Amino acid sequence: MRAHIITYGCQMNEYDSHLVASELVSLGWELVDSVEEADFVLVNTCAVRGKPVEKVRSLLGQLRKEKERRGLLIGMMGCLAQLDEGQQMAKKFGVDVLLGPGALTSLPEALKANERFFDLTFREDVLDYVPPPPKGALSAHVTIIRGCNHHCTYCIVPTTRGPEVSRHPDLILKEIELLKQAGVVEVTLLGQNVNSYGRDLTLAARQAGDDVRVRPLFSELLRAVGAVEGDPHDRAALLGLEGVAVKGDKDIALGEGFAFAEWNAGNGKAEVTTVQGGKLTAS
Repeated sequence: MRAHIITYGCQMNEYDSHLVASELVSLGWELVDSVEEADFVLVNTCAVRGKPVEKVRSLLGQLRKEKERRGLLIGMMGCLAQLDEGQQMAKKFGVDVLLGPGALTSLPEALKANERFFDLTFREDVLDYVPPPPKGALSAHVTIIRGCNHHCTYCIVPTTRGPEVSRHPDLILKEIELLKQAGVVEVTLLGQNVNSYGRDLTLAARQAGDDVRVRPLFSELLRAVGAVEGDPHDRAALLGLEGVAVKGDKDIALGEGFAFAEWNAGNGKAEVTTVQGGKLTAS
């Protein structure tokens, strides 16, 4: 069986597409480069703006025609899938598999089902999954926290990706170590609000009765990432997709080449600050 994945949207979606691609390969599927070659087409969607939603609508219309012609299996995931608009779209265009951003690890179950499979839950095991390194890549993304607690009036992320949930630091460091072993020299840490990392882990520990301080925090994770053995010219970068990534944390001790990326909503670009010679240099 052959599968093709089409991705719209942010770096988090790119990471999630890699995650489900590794799931498919582990199940024996072959990844192909076009819809025409595929038995299963999975569309990873974005709902932040109207344009990517319209692109998905148009694509699903084309895939429905292909399905009528040869029995194609159609899948839809990502932020649009979590919204009522996306679910109505999925029903209209004959989508067989619909997975919200928190239900990616339901894919094996979905492919075994003999009927339409929709899962919009937020599963805890999606945080535990460590995908294999991308083949031949020099740079890679690593998700450290999912969701957001801010509920800004203009943003659908808390609705589509749920509240903030941090990955365990051991899993993050394991993933980065595997990336380094595979030859990756630049790692970008991802999250809608990365400087909130670890706060929910501390809260959960305290609710369980553990006497813990407020740890691990974002700055401690950065130190741990910087301590992962590798070439001294390797670089770790940060990207908080909502533009509040690292304010207040720039004075922590980091290794040479560590880079901060802050999103500039005005020009739509990430402004990068890099540690060079012990100083922070903008680029």
